[in-house]
Amino acid sequence: MQRLRKLLLLGVAWPLAAAAQDFDLSEAPTAPAKAPPLAFASSIEGGLGYQSLDSFYFGRYGGLADKGPFGFFDATVSQRPGWDSGKANYWGGHASFNGRDVRNVDGFYGVQGKWRVGASYDSFTRYISDSAKTPFLGVSTGRLTLPSDWQTAVSSLLFRSLPGAAAPVDLRVKWQTVGGDYVMTPRTGYEVRLHFDHRHRAGLKDQYITFGQEMLNPVGVFFPQTVEYDSNHATVSLGFADKTVQWRASYEFSAFHNNVPAMLVPNPYNRSTGIPWPSGAFAGYPFAVGQYSLPPDNSAHQAMLTGGIALTPVMRLTAKFAYTIQRQDEPFLPYTTNPNLDVRTPLPLTSANAEIRRTYGNLTLTARQGKSVDLVASYTYDDRDNRTPRSLYNYVANDVQDQPQPIVFGGSRYIRYNLPHSFTFQQAKAEVGYRLTPRTRLSVAYTGDFRTRTYQEVSKTDEQTVRAKAQTTFAKGSIWIAQTFANRTGSDYLDYVPWNASHTDQYLAQGPQNQSIEYGLLRMYHLADRRRQETKGGATYDLATGLTASMSGGFARDRYSRSLFGLLRSDTLLADGDITYVFQKSLTASAFYSYERIRSVQKGYFLFNANETNPAQAWVSASRDTVHSAGVRLDWQARHNLKLGLNTTLSRGRTNIVTESTAFTPLATSTPLPDALANTYNVGIRGEYAVRDNLSLRAGYTFEHHVTDDWRYISSLTPVSQILGSGEIAPRYNAHVVWVSARTQF
Repeated sequence: MQRLRKLLLLGVAWPLAAAAQDFDLSEAPTAPAKAPPLAFASSIEGGLGYQSLDSFYFGRYGGLADKGPFGFFDATVSQRPGWDSGKANYWGGHASFNGRDVRNVDGFYGVQGKWRVGASYDSFTRYISDSAKTPFLGVSTGRLTLPSDWQTAVSSLLFRSLPGAAAPVDLRVKWQTVGGDYVMTPRTGYEVRLHFDHRHRAGLKDQYITFGQEMLNPVGVFFPQTVEYDSNHATVSLGFADKTVQWRASYEFSAFHNNVPAMLVPNPYNRSTGIPWPSGAFAGYPFAVGQYSLPPDNSAHQAMLTGGIALTPVMRLTAKFAYTIQRQDEPFLPYTTNPNLDVRTPLPLTSANAEIRRTYGNLTLTARQGKSVDLVASYTYDDRDNRTPRSLYNYVANDVQDQPQPIVFGGSRYIRYNLPHSFTFQQAKAEVGYRLTPRTRLSVAYTGDFRTRTYQEVSKTDEQTVRAKAQTTFAKGSIWIAQTFANRTGSDYLDYVPWNASHTDQYLAQGPQNQSIEYGLLRMYHLADRRRQETKGGATYDLATGLTASMSGGFARDRYSRSLFGLLRSDTLLADGDITYVFQKSLTASAFYSYERIRSVQKGYFLFNANETNPAQAWVSASRDTVHSAGVRLDWQARHNLKLGLNTTLSRGRTNIVTESTAFTPLATSTPLPDALANTYNVGIRGEYAVRDNLSLRAGYTFEHHVTDDWRYISSLTPVSQILGSGEIAPRYNAHVVWVSARTQF
């Protein structure tokens, strides 16, 4: 048998060897070229899934919030003619939905180089809470009422009809946006753009209203606020671009309309827990109804010019100028809707007639000198001129008292002027970079912020910031480090400026008891003098073939050295790292970890008497927030037509607040707040099987475990006697989501 096989092979090989003597390699047939992977421009995917729980928190940012099966669909279609077809028209579109909500639909059609028209629709639901309760009737309208058998009381703990009247209310707001655009190229280099969109927001959100004066035990009442907002936005622009100059001039209009300008909310209390409210029984149930103003209608017009010019091959100047007019003339609500209160002085105006004119300008110069030096310098001017008229208003405090009628005109703390705040902001920036070697760059930057304000405690602040950075790359990675120093100083801190500006001279002249109620040594942190130091750095290194690690971190420290009370100091620490491994192009693994810590210390003063310098009346509070995040991701090409993946993330957040009690009075004794915790663990697996080049089957599973333990979730409608709350429950859940789909491409 072996000999026969050899003879057969010899018989075949011999004529082949003879023929090879006359065979030319150039005449040999070539193997067919391997076809490149197909490039698909369109795809359609549809599938089914199942979610194991109802949870607004799980789906709070546009996800699914309902238990049960769901369907999903995603399609992208694009059609463009070949480059050699002689045709220039193109079209396309995209559509997707998940569950019961249409997420996105858009389409476009155009002729390459001439014009394009498009339209789109998008929806998004912001889930807020599914555990709130309220006794109010008329939810989703502008007028709330209490049940006819409501049993009022001086304390929410004594509302006997509350358990039976409290009904669940879902707090969520759905955003829907529809719009379109048109782009035209009338001639070479020029472009005209038209854009319009309309946005509608509808739903319910959480809100609180107050009844009672500040010194007479006011009460707070939760109510579901109706959201019915509409906004319109339109832009028209003309632009030009060539190798040297680019510019665009545009006009933009936006308008906001609130279909429910105010909420009417009845006071469920019959009186305060301490001294009765001035109007007695008329301040409480069933007479008192508060009117809570919602965002008013407003509009804005903006003209803008942007552009850039190449001054030389290595120097470029860009600019942006804008002028904006914002208006708000929504009719005023009455001082009170309680007809039993004595209101003799009418509103001074029918509306605020508010108008703000904003002037903005920016110039930026970039330049390069040879291969070693580069420069960036800019100047920004931003002026907000609030032209809203100042008027004198005679307020009715929280619907519980008659309108003040002092003997001396203006001699009441409730008779006040509105304060139309204005500001001017200027910023100068410059950065110089020097390339020490082809791979090493050093840079120094300066930023000067200069701001002036009206009707505020500090009229002027200046902040100087200097930043130095060094960065270098090498064969297997790179490393950088940066150091920043900033110093903010301001004019004298005058706590009485907004108080005096909002009250009449007659009221201020009545005596020292009418002077500013602000503690004179307290400093608001955004106006106070501050010194900041910040250090940042990072590195990337190729540990081995296919194995890369990177890390970065930073520490910032703020000191308010001239603030005796208020925020004294704060610091932020941030560190993160990740590692990625690619094994023979079939397996990719990555992992990350990040840590963030924010600490602050503030000092307060217990204003119990006329003494403002007693150390025994001071108190200190320190807070510490920490967040740990970690994750792992694996992507495996198990076979040529099978992909598998796994990902898992872990997040742990904690807030710790420690307040130091003062022994001056038992009223200032504090109890430590329990730590607030929020922990989330998520793991997901997924797979994709390619049936053929343009058809694949996909499947996935996700598990998420979440626990929130936060003292602000009292889980009670009556946490204290002066509050009628929402009863929201801290979110805790285990969620399972499984899905399968088919995807085709063409």
